[in-house]
Amino acid sequence: MERKMRILVISYMSWRNDNNSGNTFSNLFEGLEDRAEFAQIYCRDSRPLNSVCHRYFHIPEREIMPGKGDINGIGGAFYVESPQESENEHFSASYDKMRSMRWNVFYFGRDVLWDFARWKTPQLNAFVEDFQPDIVFGNLTNMPIIHKIMAYVCEKWHVPLAFFCWDDVYLLSKRSVSPFYWLMRRTQRKWIRRNVSRADVLYAITREMAQEYDAALGRYFSVLTKGHDFGRRPEYDGPHGLVKYVYAGNIGAGRWKVLASLVSVLCKNANGRAQLYIYTLTPVDDEMRKQLDVPGVSFLKGAAAPDKLPAIHAAADVLVAVEPTAENDRRQCRLSFSTKLVDYFKAGRCLLSVGGPTASTEYLAREDAAIVAHNGEELERAIAEINLRPELLREYAQKAWECGARNHQRHNIQKRLLADFNAAISDSKR
Repeated sequence: MERKMRILVISYMSWRNDNNSGNTFSNLFEGLEDRAEFAQIYCRDSRPLNSVCHRYFHIPEREIMPGKGDINGIGGAFYVESPQESENEHFSASYDKMRSMRWNVFYFGRDVLWDFARWKTPQLNAFVEDFQPDIVFGNLTNMPIIHKIMAYVCEKWHVPLAFFCWDDVYLLSKRSVSPFYWLMRRTQRKWIRRNVSRADVLYAITREMAQEYDAALGRYFSVLTKGHDFGRRPEYDGPHGLVKYVYAGNIGAGRWKVLASLVSVLCKNANGRAQLYIYTLTPVDDEMRKQLDVPGVSFLKGAAAPDKLPAIHAAADVLVAVEPTAENDRRQCRLSFSTKLVDYFKAGRCLLSVGGPTASTEYLAREDAAIVAHNGEELERAIAEINLRPELLREYAQKAWECGARNHQRHNIQKRLLADFNAAISDSKR
């Protein structure tokens, strides 16, 4: 029997379907279990929750704190038979509080503590030697510790390295007056350059990101996106009564303000014929709730479980995508691609993209896969046109699904991934 390819995923977050990185890993690799085996090394203090990977080595972030950890080093291996056995863990209340405040001095201190952590242990070596990875894969991150673990594994065991970059972690696009921020950035960029220079496979999630990273890092990045299984297009015959708008996802980084502008337009221009439902796990304060939870017009819900989202999408007439418009917020996501868009395409419903401009909004406009409104004036026109021409929802429901089937068919993406990985593995053995 032919040996399966062994892919070692190294990332900060645990492989959970309810976080961005874990959801992306599952999306890329689900269905490949007959051709590949998976293991993960991670640091964040939470338990895995997926059906693809079963073998793990955890280097706990909580144990880098002074007075924590074992004198012989930190980290240990474990096995998860099924995702139902895996429950999330939590930091201490004080540690969570510091993380939630997002102070640069806290993140700087965390990176310093990692410099002194004893993670190069016999247990880690035994885990890697037992798994015998053919390739290391991870998202391109700004976490120096993840780059150090990757470099250690790849250099000690002569394993090729593949990166997928879905957030801008390298370009100096953010403005900050904090000296701790710039000290962190210098170290982060050094490790990104080092590992990118030795990587064998490099992916970026958008055309714009690939072009800018090619220029900045002197390596070729090809474009890779999230995929889905596009078979038969879902039926949709238009709205019946109220037009139901749905947004599901993060409302941080200024996105809630863009959603608030949509609520305002619906209040003025929908004439009681539309409602917006917002599903999010982002913590909300009183001001956010006041603007987003308007009786009869918009309803602020909690997070929807991943397995419930397809039904929520299917019950919508319009699926809303939101990008920040404030300059500093927009800079942070200007090159990214919102992975929820592929889930929206799969649902076969009209997409309304509000905000930007970012690589996501430009992609939707270029593919004519959504009604795109960058500002308040364009948004008012879009809502008015939807009110006048409900057939527009059927037209863009079809366009969205066709965009997904054309560009995001998962079996094509996975075929390419395995081909690229096999080529890198073959090259490393020469």
